[in-house]
Amino acid sequence: IKAQVVASRTFVYSRLLSVDNTTNTQVYLDDEKMKVSWDEHYEEYKEKVKKAIKETKGEIIMYQGECISALFYSSSNGKSENVENYFIGSAKPYLVSVDSHWDESYDPHFLKEKEFSKTSLKQMFNGSFNYQILSYYPSGRIQTIKINNQNYTGRQVREKLQLASSDFTIVEKSDSYVFKTKGSGHGVGLSQYGAQGMAREGYDYQQILKHYYQGVEISKNK
Repeated sequence: IKAQVVASRTFVYSRLLSVDNTTNTQVYLDDEKMKVSWDEHYEEYKEKVKKAIKETKGEIIMYQGECISALFYSSSNGKSENVENYFIGSAKPYLVSVDSHWDESYDPHFLKEKEFSKTSLKQMFNGSFNYQILSYYPSGRIQTIKINNQNYTGRQVREKLQLASSDFTIVEKSDSYVFKTKGSGHGVGLSQYGAQGMAREGYDYQQILKHYYQGVEISKNK
């Protein structure tokens, strides 16, 4: 929880304190939604969060004197991803692929399946659905897939079909295709389930943050 708190605080500061509760910036629950989501655990969980906020007061993640872009997501496929492999822009030395094997053990929905009829896929991809996976990133996520003689990135297909991640395999059935994914989210930065796994193995929040954000320092915001 402390690792998430510091990452979230850093993300807000990197956006100059301007965020909303959508996927455009940082999704979060207001108090009423927390009551619904946490139900009988509401008071217990809220106290844990408040305690984590208090005990990390003012702490943000820095790289060479600058506040980092503290991206995070639900769970990886076993490795995090280089930022430039998913988001358009330049590489960042602290957002690089690292081991995150904890996700498979701690994410109860690590493996997901989504099935599409052949008819629906043909409609979505302009009349037919003939595919060939051309390349993968070292992390195992799809880099390029050709569909009907047009190249797509793994991210483009993930977003078009609303898949859990861009690590997917495709299984053909008689009248449908099943997309099988590993992990949930873009895979860049902190894995929330990975952080949980590290914490349960005894790592503290600063060790967790310095694993997922390479070469950083935790500083008190002035």
